[in-house]
Amino acid sequence: MGVVTVSILQNGKLIKPEFELLSIDVLRECNRIPVAELVYADGKPEKKEFPLSDSNFFQAGKEIEIKLRYEGVTEKEKTVFKGVVLGQALRMSSEACLLQVELSDTAVRMTAARKSTIFEEMKDADVIGKLITTAGLKKGVVDPTKVTRTALENAVSAASMLLTTEAVVAEMPKKD
Repeated sequence: MGVVTVSILQNGKLIKPEFELLSIDVLRECNRIPVAELVYADGKPEKKEFPLSDSNFFQAGKEIEIKLRYEGVTEKEKTVFKGVVLGQALRMSSEACLLQVELSDTAVRMTAARKSTIFEEMKDADVIGKLITTAGLKKGVVDPTKVTRTALENAVSAASMLLTTEAVVAEMPKKD
């Protein structure tokens, strides 16, 4: 083993090496959208200069990827987080001015809007696939189900619908 090297990319472009990364915190939990926090030393408050914060590298909505590798082993670099910038804030510590960057998985887009939608005579896999693609995300493999259901998504986010599918999916009576 050796020293771990971090690569921070925005839409595939590596951040300039002169910016000093102080910490990375990546959090992955069951039934939670993955989040990450980056903390950089940024600027000189007495001169009101904050080069990283003033750049558009961590602009809200930009896609950020965090990769790790052992120094000297570039072919085994692994992505540990990929998501979008939610926001950034400057904080003062006793030693420096810190830029704190909040990141979230792109699935956070599914939690943003609440809307009412009716899914009639659709399999669960089709409903889940539609929720994912409507949020502008890429759909992976969704296990198909044999049961056809009618579901009402009433003023809840798509993420809530996915996490509580069995709780909000109900059979509607047929009209004769």
